[in-house]
Amino acid sequence: MTAILLSDIKQSLVPDLEDRMISQVDGDNPRLGYIPSQTDESRTYFHPAWDQFKRIGFEDYVYVDVDREYDASLLPELRQCDAIFLSGGNTFHFLSCLKQTEMLVWLQAYVREGGVLIGASAGAMIMTQRIDIADIVDEKYKSQSPLSKSDYGSFGLASMHFYPHYERTKYEQEQLHSFIEGDLPVVTCEDGSGVVVKEEGWEFYGQAGIFK
Repeated sequence: MTAILLSDIKQSLVPDLEDRMISQVDGDNPRLGYIPSQTDESRTYFHPAWDQFKRIGFEDYVYVDVDREYDASLLPELRQCDAIFLSGGNTFHFLSCLKQTEMLVWLQAYVREGGVLIGASAGAMIMTQRIDIADIVDEKYKSQSPLSKSDYGSFGLASMHFYPHYERTKYEQEQLHSFIEGDLPVVTCEDGSGVVVKEEGWEFYGQAGIFK
């Protein structure tokens, strides 16, 4: 099992994280599955991300929308990808779409069978057990969320709360101190950094670590 949690992908990652990411995929011409958080007809958010993935070493991609343009006929092709990326965006909407299309279960099976899953921001939060921390990160979307608290359960690939785009401000630290509850740690991650989750443990790259 390999899950890679990023804060962002629109800019370069720290070099050792990029090296670790591409080392997880097989083959000379690695192919990436790209799943956007919502329909992006003009591919406005896709192109900057794909530019980074190409630079890192991916050669081709399969684009699968789970929102208004969902096409289940693409799933066999998606399953053949060396890694699948979940984009950033509105975490509540993204998780709702993944559940409605049953892609959440499909992707869990993909990882169990040895697939590599990469997520940035919303996509990374969805890879944890629950998306409660999206109440802070995506507060602007919360009033329009189709989900109730009982629907916050997600992939369960990483036993943590993942906080992306961390800037170490006093306001963020106060919010996180108020948020911490239960046994799950909060992992903060600055842009350009990330966490690689393997069965044997977590690897932190750049400015990522457990919030205390």
